[in-house]
Amino acid sequence: MTASSTSPPSSAFRTPTDFPEVLRRAAAHPLAQTIDLDHVSYLVSRITLRCTRQPGMAIWRKRLFIALAHNAASHAEFLHLPEERTIVLSAEVPV
Repeated sequence: MTASSTSPPSSAFRTPTDFPEVLRRAAAHPLAQTIDLDHVSYLVSRITLRCTRQPGMAIWRKRLFIALAHNAASHAEFLHLPEERTIVLSAEVPV
């Protein structure tokens, strides 16, 4: 078997998620005729993690977890949502 004949396994995680495109496709359905795609607002949540001294996880692990979570792409970016029509609700969670 050559390298050109092998392909990496498909993964839903790597598949781009363009939510506005999904909505455009759904709007073609007869029951969705009233959706005005130019005026749709999107709501996403964002969690801010805060390091605490509460027992359960070592401080270095908490800091590593928070750093990894901080570097993750935002939900709005992942879903390709338009910034001007996206509302982000935020909450702080102690770790």
